[in-house]
Amino acid sequence: VRTVLVSLGGQASLSQIYEKVAKHAPERLASNPHWQAKVRQTLNQNQSFFAPLSVVLVFGKLISTLWGLVPDGDGLPKYGE
Repeated sequence: VRTVLVSLGGQASLSQIYEKVAKHAPERLASNPHWQAKVRQTLNQNQSFFAPLSVVLVFGKLISTLWGLVPDGDGLPKYGE
C-alpha cells in the first residue's frame, strides 16, 4: 500500500489505491476475495505511516475518502520517499 501511495504522488483516494493495486498484482488478488478490506485495514491500522486527509460521514461512521503518507519531521514522506 505504501508503494502504491508513493507511486501516486503521496496521496490518493481509496478507489485510486484499489485500481493501482489491482493493476499491479492481479494474480495475488485472484486468490483473495477480501483484498480491498485488507487494503483498508492496512491504512487504518498503520496511521504512523498513513493519514486520512479527507473524511465523510456514512451511516454515522467517519470514512476516509483520501489517504496520504505521513511525513517525517523533515516534511518528506516516511523512509525519505
